[in-house]
Amino acid sequence: MIYVTHAFFSIFLSLIIAEVAHFPMHLTIFSVLGSLIPDIDEEKSFAGRVLIPLSGLVSMFGHRGVTHSLLGSVVFSLPLLLIGRETALFFFFGWLSHIIADSLNPSGVPFFFPFKKRYSFARIKSGSKQEIVCFLLPLVIADVVLMLISE
Repeated sequence: MIYVTHAFFSIFLSLIIAEVAHFPMHLTIFSVLGSLIPDIDEEKSFAGRVLIPLSGLVSMFGHRGVTHSLLGSVVFSLPLLLIGRETALFFFFGWLSHIIADSLNPSGVPFFFPFKKRYSFARIKSGSKQEIVCFLLPLVIADVVLMLISE
């Protein structure tokens, strides 16, 4: 998925979580950050271009490896506990939203890394018209509706 889709999907999920569990809405920003960072393992991705030195190091392990797994989501979220439990939790939710979204791509994701089996639940190609029409557009609409009803 493209980074915009990841951002909107994480906003969608974090707004629902914040509303249902009565968390402050500003935590959504940590969800968005968490949704973008897993692609740091791809130097040409948005995260890879922004975090160039770190991306070069992580990309040596290949795209959609540990950063696209449950293990990676936990390991990369733990340092945010130093900021706060809720911050780490929303960062983790964002990271998970990225993995879930990428599992809808034919390439799939290794949920249970270091085990190599990849899980793919749909055939939505990254950057395709199908991604825009079936995924991104409904998410943008849902995000706007959620923001309006949560005020």
